[in-house]
Amino acid sequence: MARRGDCPAYVQRFQQEALTLMGRARSVAELLTLSPALRTLYGTYCDGLASAPVEDLVISRRISTVDYARKCPERGAVAAYGRAGVPVAPGMTIRYVVRDARAGLADCAWEAAHADRLYYRRILAKAWGEVSCDSGVARG
Repeated sequence: MARRGDCPAYVQRFQQEALTLMGRARSVAELLTLSPALRTLYGTYCDGLASAPVEDLVISRRISTVDYARKCPERGAVAAYGRAGVPVAPGMTIRYVVRDARAGLADCAWEAAHADRLYYRRILAKAWGEVSCDSGVARG
């Protein structure tokens, strides 16, 4: 996720720190001994999410359509751009913050004041799953 352009900076920082920590291991056994430190790092980022600046939660995503049939953050972001008077077209990259994922609401990055912290917690959990020593990914 840290290498994806659409991942929020907060999540990218977590994953980069985790990968840097993991990079110190010289064997699988050493890597597994880092598991408690990685869990602590993840917990720190989970706890810090509540006070993370909204700017660190911006998602940049290239959209494929402007006519989303279901409620989703991208649909909300396209609507927010429209309300701001910014024309949106397929292939365009939009920057937004998810305000309410269940309702499909998002705000333009430059207008965002609030974020759906539970939504971002799920993204952080996905990033954790990619680097966790408890997952099959880290064991190779």
